[in-house]
Amino acid sequence: MKARAALAILLLAGFTLPASADEPASGTATMRDAVTVAMGGARYRLQGIDPPKDGVACGERPCLDAAMDELTRVISGQRITCTKRQRLGHGFFLSTCKLADGTDVGKHLLEQGLATVETDASAAYRTAAEEAQAASKGLWAKATN
Repeated sequence: MKARAALAILLLAGFTLPASADEPASGTATMRDAVTVAMGGARYRLQGIDPPKDGVACGERPCLDAAMDELTRVISGQRITCTKRQRLGHGFFLSTCKLADGTDVGKHLLEQGLATVETDASAAYRTAAEEAQAASKGLWAKATN
């Protein structure tokens, strides 16, 4: 009973409990970096993908810039839902994020060749990365000199 009373006091004082895994958060987001979005004071790092390395070209353009521009374009003005898979730190979560139309943001970046797949990523993510490579997209695009 004392624990409930203490919890009630903390909640009334404006304190909140840490978010649990698999808890979704929805709203409009902004790009933080090539694989991270910010929404409502929290940051959501896209699970299963890694950003392009600095200095790597996507055809004529730096891949890191292309990835950040694409992430900004895809999420701009869109409602996004990020499902927290793991807490990485204060206000920072490893997450999967989807647009209202069901588009998986991490998979989209892989399909464009603007991210690499992590070793523990899903089969769908691995397939998306392989198809982008086969189509010479993004990281696998050839420069035209």
